[in-house]
Amino acid sequence: MRYFIISILFFSTFTVFSQDELDDIDIANNTYQQSKKELDSVFQEVLKQYANKTLFIQKLKKSQQAWKTYSTLMLEMRYPDYNYLENQGDYNLCFADEINEITRKRINELNVWLVDVNTEFEFDDCRGSIKIVAYENPNSDNEPVILFYYSKETGELEYNFSIRFDYVVFGYKNPNINSEKLFLLSIFTKDVENNPYQCKYGAYYNPSDFDGFQLKLDTIVGDFTKLLIQKDSKTIDIIYMEKKYFSE
Repeated sequence: MRYFIISILFFSTFTVFSQDELDDIDIANNTYQQSKKELDSVFQEVLKQYANKTLFIQKLKKSQQAWKTYSTLMLEMRYPDYNYLENQGDYNLCFADEINEITRKRINELNVWLVDVNTEFEFDDCRGSIKIVAYENPNSDNEPVILFYYSKETGELEYNFSIRFDYVVFGYKNPNINSEKLFLLSIFTKDVENNPYQCKYGAYYNPSDFDGFQLKLDTIVGDFTKLLIQKDSKTIDIIYMEKKYFSE
C-alpha cells in the first residue's frame, strides 16, 4: 500500500501524464480506497459478531496482520523493478488494480464468517468457527442443551453433540460441582487443548474423541447422573455429570 501512495507523489513531481492517464489512475485509486474501507467494515463486523469468542478473535487479528504482510510481499514480487522516478503511468495503474484485487479477495474470505445463519453447508460439522455465534442459545425456552439421551433399561447413551451448541460439561468424582474434575467435554479449544484442567480421564470436544473408553449411565442421583467409565466392557471408574444435560 505504501508503494502506491509514494508512486503518486513521485509521479506528480517528475512525470507528466495525459488527462486520460490521470483519469484512469484516479479511478483505480478511488476504487481501491473504497475496497479498503469495505474490508475494514467487514473486519469490524466480524469482530463485533464474534466478540465473545476470545480465541477466535485472537486468531482473526493475527490472520489480518499476516494478510497485510502477505499483500505487501505479493505486490513487491509482482513488480520487483518498479522505478518511481521513471514515466510508468500504466505501471502505476496496474499496481493500483493489483492491490484492489488482493483486497477484494480478502473481503470475500472474511465475508464467509458473516453468512446468513440459515445458509446450508455441505459439510456442516467442518465449518469450524463459522457462525457458531448464531447458536449460542439453541433452545428458545432457555433450557440447557440436551447432550445425552439414555435408555433406562440398558443405560446405553446416544450422543447429541454439535458444533452448533456451546457446552462445557465436567465429569466429577462425586455428585458435587466442587469435587474433583475427572473428565471434560467442551466446544472450546482453550478448555480441551493440553487438558488445562488436568482431568484424569482427559478433555474432549465430543464423545467421538474418547481415548479407548465409553460412558454408560448407571442411575440418577439427585441433580446428577452417575456414569460408568468402561474399557473393554469393564468398569474402570465412576463419574458424575449434571442431570440437566441428559434426557430419556
